[in-house]
Amino acid sequence: MIISAHMIAGGVLGEAVQNPFVAFFLGIVLHFVLDAIPHFDNLLDDDEKWNYKQVIFLILDFILLFVLYFYVLKLPLVSRILNTSFFFGAFGGIFPDILDNVPFWSDKFRNSAIGSRVHLFHDKIQLKKVNPVLGLLTQAIVIYLSIAAYFLIK
Repeated sequence: MIISAHMIAGGVLGEAVQNPFVAFFLGIVLHFVLDAIPHFDNLLDDDEKWNYKQVIFLILDFILLFVLYFYVLKLPLVSRILNTSFFFGAFGGIFPDILDNVPFWSDKFRNSAIGSRVHLFHDKIQLKKVNPVLGLLTQAIVIYLSIAAYFLIK
């Protein structure tokens, strides 16, 4: 899943539980549940190296996240959101990807005892070779349902 789908869904779950500690761990669980849904987010080369397409895709994902956070959900300024269950759920929602996919430390993480198991699990639950249109549509549905849930609990 793209970062915005993980963070919006995790944040909304965090908002629902209203406990930052629980929100963080439920966000992690939700991350793996969402990764099991057919989706498209991989523009990496065959050898799984980052390229300019992946960087542009990531920048567009962050722009989408910014628009969703501040214009659709109308979340408060960053200084206030950092103290919320929403933030901790959102952070838990992307935490597995931060550990497993950030090129600066992913190799070191994957070579650790726990990291190798997390990476194997993370890799196995994701469906491979999903049609990009269908894969992005499923993520748009996750984002839409998450936003709808946010407004229901507010």
